[in-house]
Amino acid sequence: GFPASYGGKLSSIVDIAQREGNANGLKGAFSIGITDASFVAEGPTKLKNTTFIVTGRKTLIDPIFALASMLSGGGDYILSYGFHDINGKFT
Repeated sequence: GFPASYGGKLSSIVDIAQREGNANGLKGAFSIGITDASFVAEGPTKLKNTTFIVTGRKTLIDPIFALASMLSGGGDYILSYGFHDINGKFT
């Protein structure tokens, strides 16, 4: 069973823990692939003992679906799929 803090229900549980930002210096990364692009930026702030972390991602597959729909003779209907999100934490 699940602990009482989860209500003891029959269901799925997703326990998400975000990491802290880098307190030692500013860091960042960018990644791009065939289907999506993502970034992360983290570091200390000017406030004492505080850090930040920001992440984001976006799908790049929309043009592929639009082209496939056009080539298949989909008419006015264009298959659309995509997502984007951004997350941040200030501690």
